[in-house]
Amino acid sequence: MNNKSHIDIESKVVYEGRFVNVRIDTIKKDNRLLEKEIIEVKKGVVIALVSDDKKILLINQYRHNHGQILELPAGAIKDGETPLDAAKRELSEETGMRGNHWKLVSTHQNGVHQEGENYFFVARSLSGSKNSQSLDDDEYIGLSKYYSFR
Repeated sequence: MNNKSHIDIESKVVYEGRFVNVRIDTIKKDNRLLEKEIIEVKKGVVIALVSDDKKILLINQYRHNHGQILELPAGAIKDGETPLDAAKRELSEETGMRGNHWKLVSTHQNGVHQEGENYFFVARSLSGSKNSQSLDDDEYIGLSKYYSFR
């Protein structure tokens, strides 16, 4: 559903990066010209890996701007890849684990000033080894741990 209550005047990309672009949109709303900053983000996946005893696996990942944090396995969808294929690849790369049953739980926008969707999957019936990660050159993921939310 598109409930636009403005007129698009101009859109200009001011930064192009590997994972994000930044653009300035000029719009007309209520007879005023406004500039809106928009971050264009690649589509991504987030995976909740649920064990047979109903625990969720969180990874301990280093993020340059935050340090070590606990998070769900996640990553960008590569060109030509389906969201499910990306979820399976990211889960295997970051944890060494594989889910044998997958369910797409939601698709949502990244944020108010961002464009790009995240696909949220739940993976169950696990196999593989947490010791067989295949990380990207700029990824630093330490030991992962299952957490119970009971």
